[in-house]
Amino acid sequence: MPIRPDVRAVRRRGRRRWTTATFVLYKRGRRNRLGSPCVWGAGWFFGNIPIIKNNFSLVTIGIVFVSVLPMVFELIAHRRRSG
Repeated sequence: MPIRPDVRAVRRRGRRRWTTATFVLYKRGRRNRLGSPCVWGAGWFFGNIPIIKNNFSLVTIGIVFVSVLPMVFELIAHRRRSG
């Protein structure tokens, strides 16, 4: 379960009786505070590079291609192990 390590980290801080709603609000606030500046900053930075701005469709295809690569590698590894 992915939520369990977060619960342990929160409980170590001294607040043992967190309701689910309080915990969800805490996690959302932390996500917004830590994650949003990175996403918006990276989008602004890469969006202002002329080669990326002019070829955004190629960048999108590249992102999809890189996202599919782990699945392809696992498929090849599985075939090697079983055959």
